[in-house]
Amino acid sequence: MLGRAEVCFRESLALAEEIGRDRRLALIRMHLAKVVPPEEAATLLAQAEQGLKNEPGNLVKVRLWQGRKLIEAGSFEAGAVVLAEVDSAAEQANLQRERIAALWSRSEAALARGFRDQAKAHAKDALNIARMHGFTAEAADLLIWIEQL
Repeated sequence: MLGRAEVCFRESLALAEEIGRDRRLALIRMHLAKVVPPEEAATLLAQAEQGLKNEPGNLVKVRLWQGRKLIEAGSFEAGAVVLAEVDSAAEQANLQRERIAALWSRSEAALARGFRDQAKAHAKDALNIARMHGFTAEAADLLIWIEQL
């Protein structure tokens, strides 16, 4: 499915390049970055960040994916630092789903580094946010994740 998404996003990027609208280019780059390898994603996300610099909500999303892609590349500590910044910015922008995602990704990074207690703490923080703001699907998934830690 990721392969199909990549094809669709690349086609959309080509169309956006023809149209030449900076915001449209930035958004499609952000979405394409989600489905490509971390090296390519880093470039796309840096370009998206520049194109969305006046949109705090979208900047939070770009930074979330920068952190996730760093973790995917094995840069667990650097990714965790980016995601900690995302949590703070997302809280200020009232983007609770992004806070949940950032904490969950920090949990995964902590677990990958062997810090089980830290992983559990991040997951529990994400669970509390999910419950408080009515994200029941995320809460259910987090409960399963926590039980497996």
